[in-house]
Amino acid sequence: MTIVVHIVRIGLVSIAVISCICLAVADPVSTPSRPGNDKNLQFARDVYDQVQRGHFTDAIDAANRAVTTQPNSEPARSVRSEVELVIGEYNAVIADASWLVDAYPDRPDAFLQRAAAHLLLHQAADAVADFDRALHSKMPLDAMNLGNVYALRSLAFEMLGRTTESIADFATASKALQPLASDVRGPVLNQRCYFAALIGLLETANIACEASINNDPQGLNTYPNAYSSRGALRLKTGAWDGAIADYTQSLKQQPGQSMMLYGRALARRARGDNAAANSDFALASAEEPNIRAIMVRLGFGNGVH
Repeated sequence: MTIVVHIVRIGLVSIAVISCICLAVADPVSTPSRPGNDKNLQFARDVYDQVQRGHFTDAIDAANRAVTTQPNSEPARSVRSEVELVIGEYNAVIADASWLVDAYPDRPDAFLQRAAAHLLLHQAADAVADFDRALHSKMPLDAMNLGNVYALRSLAFEMLGRTTESIADFATASKALQPLASDVRGPVLNQRCYFAALIGLLETANIACEASINNDPQGLNTYPNAYSSRGALRLKTGAWDGAIADYTQSLKQQPGQSMMLYGRALARRARGDNAAANSDFALASAEEPNIRAIMVRLGFGNGVH
């Protein structure tokens, strides 16, 4: 993830790209800068570093401590909601994002975060409403975030069967992203790939994942990278060999990442390679003791290995 590059911009889209099951829940896409100090920025860096390494329990524990210590802290609430999005705690995301919306109604960030949670809960109409609020907030969105809103709202419209609006939104997203550098487009393309896979829009996900990989063929510019997101799609479609290849490629960039290891383990087990699967399960669990529960919550695996 380009987490360090964009870390001073803490907000939804920032993690939604962390969310991409590495396997998700996303590389931070930049959002409008928020007030903060060096301590807040270091806290965010520390939490994102834990997420990047696949240490999700450590990340959410640190975020929970921050909110307990400073319940009215915007950075603490924002960072916690982003980690919650990564690990599939979508109702908790909505609660934290709603607190942020009440406290900072003129900012698009929390509307985007809440919209993402609604989308992943298949609450497409609520997602559209929050994407609309983000678009009409008093703080304007830059080209990257504008592209991100339209790229994700198009998925919500597709879920609702509003095909014309879905196509129009994707065209608007493409227009916003086209002049941007590939490493700036990357998180948005990757997030669309992963989210579409997660909510079951598999044909759209396949097109989005290929676009993400063509944009970043080495898998360097997003976290989780484009290959891990396509690996998640291939788990969904039962393309086991392809999933194994994609996770293996992604682990070259992020070795030891627990979601990627667990995703490859699921594919290897389905393929019948139990010895290799058990090795990956063990490695993943050593990195993140709660990885099985997290992955089940995200819709991968049945909790048994």
